[in-house]
Amino acid sequence: MCCLQFSQLVAKGMKPRVGKGTSSIESGIEGWRVTGTTLAIPYFLALKAEALYLADRTSEALETINEAEAMAERREERWWSAELHWLRGVFLAALSAHVLSERRAKPENRITNG
Repeated sequence: MCCLQFSQLVAKGMKPRVGKGTSSIESGIEGWRVTGTTLAIPYFLALKAEALYLADRTSEALETINEAEAMAERREERWWSAELHWLRGVFLAALSAHVLSERRAKPENRITNG
């Protein structure tokens, strides 16, 4: 699979039906790995993580970033590390905001007057 084909799969992942897109991205990553090439896989995993995040699957996106960072570290392929760290921050902030909103929504956590 060439980079152009993979980019087209990623583009599908960014459309409103993200669920189908993430499976296309996963297929693209597998197709890339089958060739024996590991170069750029952390980048492709970052794209997959973004698609998962857009599909409100933030925990899975964070797991994917962990995989990408581990692979980048093993292969000493750090050209995409800054973006991986930035995405980790975005995903952690989103998870924190979600936890806070859930806490505020619980009746026992509401402040009442009177």
